[in-house]
Amino acid sequence: MSFDGLIGVAGTLAAAVWLLWGFNRLSLAWAAVQARVKDLDQKRVDMAREMMKFGEVMMRHKRDESETSDKLTLLRAQVAAKTKELAAAFAKLGWTSVLVIDGPEIHDGVRRAAANLKGVDLLPQQGANVYDILRRDVLILTRDAVQHLEARLK
Repeated sequence: MSFDGLIGVAGTLAAAVWLLWGFNRLSLAWAAVQARVKDLDQKRVDMAREMMKFGEVMMRHKRDESETSDKLTLLRAQVAAKTKELAAAFAKLGWTSVLVIDGPEIHDGVRRAAANLKGVDLLPQQGANVYDILRRDVLILTRDAVQHLEARLK
């Protein structure tokens, strides 16, 4: 084999090595791109899951809000009600153990309506205490009671 032939073979080998090195670099870069895409896809999936959870929470909140709004409307209408009507309203809502905290003085209509109901306690805002609140399943506060309790807890 001549010297020129040897240089030609060496050049061909060098070119082959260079091509293999280039393909190796390209495959490593491609693997990095694929890993990044996979990571971004996972982040997108995680974000979509979080958005779905948030949507579920918002729907639950909206449903609870509408149920609460219906209950509050019902209770506003029951202020001057009779005992029978108030008992029917509490039964419809599934309330068996109720604490009502009113303003400085308990509203006469509510006092009369709830006087003979078992499981219903009435307190003025000054009488609000942790024991009575925890003892009952449902707590009903009037606007006056909320304002007074906010001022008391500041």
